[in-house]
Amino acid sequence: MNQPTILVTGATGNVGRPLTDRLLAEGARVRALTRAPAAAALPPQVDVSGGDYAAPGVLAAAARGANAVFVNIGAIRGSLGDLIVTVRDEGVSRIVMLSSTTVRDQDEQEYALGAQHKAAEDAIKTCAAAGSPPTPWPGPKPSASTGWSAPPTGRPAWR
Repeated sequence: MNQPTILVTGATGNVGRPLTDRLLAEGARVRALTRAPAAAALPPQVDVSGGDYAAPGVLAAAARGANAVFVNIGAIRGSLGDLIVTVRDEGVSRIVMLSSTTVRDQDEQEYALGAQHKAAEDAIKTCAAAGSPPTPWPGPKPSASTGWSAPPTGRPAWR
């Protein structure tokens, strides 16, 4: 099977670390983008990349050869715009973003966190609408009756 390479931002955090472990368990190649690669303490099969995100080439080196990117905007902070442009330029075909239940799809945002996440979602959609990779992938969304939706059982999370 052709194993995808998935770049995970925030791979050392509360969401990224379990995601990294699951992706590895399902056979994906994982590259972690972190500000402190030497302190990442990730499994040895993870390709750890990073440093100062504003430094020339850091984001491009992390994105090069990746098939997909998982974006945690709390981890990527002010470098999100640069990351979106970089993954587009590197030919990454899919981007998945950890968003927030406070985002209002149609209405004005009630909370600062919702506004921040909505702006990030819109930036990713704008990139995709321009006909360039990455294409947004509708990941799990909260449901009022069932909680978080999940991928079908027995199916890798990265498909």
